[in-house]
Amino acid sequence: SSPTGRLLLARIYLAAGDADGARRTLWEAFHDLPADRSVYEALRALLLRLEGPLAAQRLARDFEDQKTDKMTRSFA
Repeated sequence: SSPTGRLLLARIYLAAGDADGARRTLWEAFHDLPADRSVYEALRALLLRLEGPLAAQRLARDFEDQKTDKMTRSFA
């Protein structure tokens, strides 16, 4: 459940040649650990490589939404 563990698992998938496993792991981490910059950056790099800049732009918007939601909840 930690960002470090999720990033390590994604790297293991990539080392094994399983880009889909890495992508799935990072997407799950992105949703389970909202607004975590390390997960965002790893997923962004992978999406750029696998899907291109439009996928990375969509992810950036989602990340900004996560940060806004987290900040809003901190004031509640």
